Amino acid sequence: MTLEEKLAQIVGYWVDQGGNVVAPMQGEMTTASGGAEALADATRHGIGHYTRVYGTRPVDAAERAAWLWAEQRRLQRETRLGIPALVHEECLTGLAAWKAATFPTPLAWGASFDPRSGARGRRCDRFVDESARYPPRARSRAGRHP
Repeated sequence: MTLEEKLAQIVGYWVDQGGNVVAPMQGEMTTASGGAEALADATRHGIGHYTRVYGTRPVDAAERAAWLWAEQRRLQRETRLGIPALVHEECLTGLAAWKAATFPTPLAWGASFDPRSGARGRRCDRFVDESARYPPRARSRAGRHP
């Protein structure tokens, strides 16, 4: 592994912000202005991870998954080491993306200042426990690592 390839593996890019300002210093890790050519140039030595592929702006999940699979194959095909990128998404309570499921959390119940919401939350525990079996498979289908 060359120095450039090692450095590329510790870098992440915020791929698509739809031209909006969504975070402080977002320009430090973005390729939004140059399109596919800029992305190919930025990843010529590989890339460590892509940030918020699904959650920065509303995108169709199936279309984005198809793009992500194609992008992972491009990285494997066009970089010397063929290492696909990790994909970073916010998912503390579910995938933080358009039309995605969000699950109740004790942190949110406590922040509600409503003691009854905690009691309702305990009734949801069985649902949350049952649903815990599915996220890795669902994340994998979306092109993300479990």
